[in-house]
Amino acid sequence: MVLFKQNPWFGEGPLTYLHSFARIGARYHEHAHSLYIDTISSYGIIGTLLLAISTLKPVRMLLEMSRDPKKRPIVGLYVSFIVVLFVHGIFDVAILWVQSAFLFLLVMTSIPMWMKQEENVMPHK
Repeated sequence: MVLFKQNPWFGEGPLTYLHSFARIGARYHEHAHSLYIDTISSYGIIGTLLLAISTLKPVRMLLEMSRDPKKRPIVGLYVSFIVVLFVHGIFDVAILWVQSAFLFLLVMTSIPMWMKQEENVMPHK
């Protein structure tokens, strides 16, 4: 939290911990091993709020999808994916790894596809 206190409003940019661990007398690590500490120290209060605001549309889309009983299973998968990310984020910053970030973006950008998908209706004979 020392890094956060040094620049609380705007942070010091991406990967702050990697570039600043020596300055605060900490052991070498690539990141703070907490998604929350790493985000707030890198982007500050303003940047973290902007990141939080950017999640509003996907959350609204998931809420809208959850109103359709046929789409609730897929909403459950999205919610469980997000919960796993946030719980794991307490102890690590796996979202910074290329493969994790790609998987996260792939999954989250598929939400509009599921919103538009309608149940295939067979014509009556």
